[in-house]
Amino acid sequence: MSIKINNLNFIYDKDLIYEKKALINVSMEIQNEGIIGIIGHSGSGKSTLIQHFNGLIMPQEENKVIVDGQDLYTIKGSLSSIRKKVGIVFQYPETQLFEETVKKELSFGPKNIGMSEEEIDNAIRTSLKLVGLDFDKYAERSPFTLSGGEKRKVAIADMLAMKTDYLVLDEPTAGLDPIARKELLENIKSIKKNQGISVIVVSHDMEEIAYLSEYIYVMNESKIVLRGTPIEVFSNVKQLNELHLGVPETIKLLEQLRQKDNKINIKHLQIEEAVEEIEKFLERNKKNAV
Repeated sequence: MSIKINNLNFIYDKDLIYEKKALINVSMEIQNEGIIGIIGHSGSGKSTLIQHFNGLIMPQEENKVIVDGQDLYTIKGSLSSIRKKVGIVFQYPETQLFEETVKKELSFGPKNIGMSEEEIDNAIRTSLKLVGLDFDKYAERSPFTLSGGEKRKVAIADMLAMKTDYLVLDEPTAGLDPIARKELLENIKSIKKNQGISVIVVSHDMEEIAYLSEYIYVMNESKIVLRGTPIEVFSNVKQLNELHLGVPETIKLLEQLRQKDNKINIKHLQIEEAVEEIEKFLERNKKNAV
């Protein structure tokens, strides 16, 4: 099962004088292979692309967006089954919370798709646990009394309670303080590990994407311009700098050190790996100085 995007084009205000090409020949396939990162500046096409995943924006041609074998262009009537499969949590989703309690908030979607009371209760408990919130502590609290980070977690749990197959997070840590940001990143990793669902993270934060992702798509001017594993993508230092996206700080540091020592391996994204590489560099320098 997968989301397949086949040479997708999309034009806003098509056939009008001020039409705008938002996507140009975009192709990708998202399977249950880990956390997928989509990066690019505002206006690069990221938001338009992800809204095609569940029909919030409909493809303008057939055979362009296929979700678990279903061509969205040919679907007649309700898209509720697709939107249950593909849940999108947009930037600052806490502004969309509306119920009196966290429990009622998380019950709303499952009730609308016909889940039983027992299923709803289990779904709420599981989804809150996945985002690091205790059911007994938070279930009866008003969402509006929670901190920014807690509200963000409730918004994500809201989608998880629907037992979605694909979870799309658009700038999930935007506006959060460092502690809340770190907690949420760990929660996202936990969701992937424990639920086994496809998680797609959209961001312009290189550190965040490097930490989370196992495969990355880079967008610029409505196109995918780079794709690959984090190492494959972030090794393109010159191209990413030209796109004004930059690279993770660990790559920057190791790239600077490599100018002094060509034995430096820049293919280390995590801090612990980079520290080990720097220690090797210092040890070599120490020997050479003797």
